[in-house]
Amino acid sequence: MLSLAILSASVLALFLTLCLFLWLGARWAGSPRSFKRAALTVIVVGLVLAGVLFASRLVERPIHVFALDHLSYPAGGTLLAVLQIVATGILSWFVVKLVFRISIAGAFFVWLAALLPAVAAIPITLFVLWPLVCEPVSLRSGSMCPTLLGRSQSAVCPHCGQVAYTPWITEIHLFEADGRLCTCSQCLQAHRTKNLSEEIGWPDRFMVNKLLTPRRWDLVLFRATHIHPSGNAPTIRYVKRIVGLPGEEVVIREGSVWIDGERLTPPADIAGLVFRDKVEDRSPILWGSADKPAKLGDEEYFVLGDYGYRSTDSRVWENQIEGYAPFALPASYIEGVVDLRFAPLARWHVFR
Repeated sequence: MLSLAILSASVLALFLTLCLFLWLGARWAGSPRSFKRAALTVIVVGLVLAGVLFASRLVERPIHVFALDHLSYPAGGTLLAVLQIVATGILSWFVVKLVFRISIAGAFFVWLAALLPAVAAIPITLFVLWPLVCEPVSLRSGSMCPTLLGRSQSAVCPHCGQVAYTPWITEIHLFEADGRLCTCSQCLQAHRTKNLSEEIGWPDRFMVNKLLTPRRWDLVLFRATHIHPSGNAPTIRYVKRIVGLPGEEVVIREGSVWIDGERLTPPADIAGLVFRDKVEDRSPILWGSADKPAKLGDEEYFVLGDYGYRSTDSRVWENQIEGYAPFALPASYIEGVVDLRFAPLARWHVFR
């Protein structure tokens, strides 16, 4: 909810700044129009931009299962983005001309005046807002399915009839003979099925808030250098759910999380989630099992993926960070808390 408030305040500030610069630019161009006309121009341009984005989504073809590599995105994405920017710029120019009733040349200079705060907003967003306040993120992995989706396929839940999801995979050996394990987005019950959609869903987009303090059951974004100790590790980040806090002993059994010998009751929105004490295709490390309880030290967290059937989380980590337990996520590695899922709109949800 905090990210939503910050975004709303940022949009309002940008809106007022654009209106002011448009108004000043119009007066400089010899068109002393009212501030209301400047506000109308910004609103119309915003609608134009929304229309361009919506149109670009309409021309995107559905991605078929047999035509997608699990790390690929549709070809021409960069070219499409450039075309969107050019089209929006030209349309905005003509909107300024029509609203302020000035020449094309005058409209161009007024449009340039409004472009200044828009351009200034880019470095502020990239170097201040995203690193320090809140950041939009999407996942490629399926370890948080169905809470946060990467590339995924859907099916119908036999328990409640709602949409269930399973992560998209390409590895042939992972296509189980009895079907893929799907988890319902509504009741969170799991089932296996071969009747999956032939189209691959787009990843969710969500906001990670850098100002919130992590709490139990929160979804957190963190650096994964201990999971991938080589290569481009600094750029690899995961999202998992916090279940164990500093100083606690974590055990997973009977589908639940036990802390210091007491069974936890999850929040209502994840009450149906089953916490698994087994991970497919993994060596039998299983930190947090009855045989290997996870005792957390200071500034250490125990995290799990919601798609616990096959998730690289605290249960199976092997590479120990110096000074920390092998299953522990250090507090210093956490970058923020997921508090808003905003796209696609049909999956809008406020987590915190």
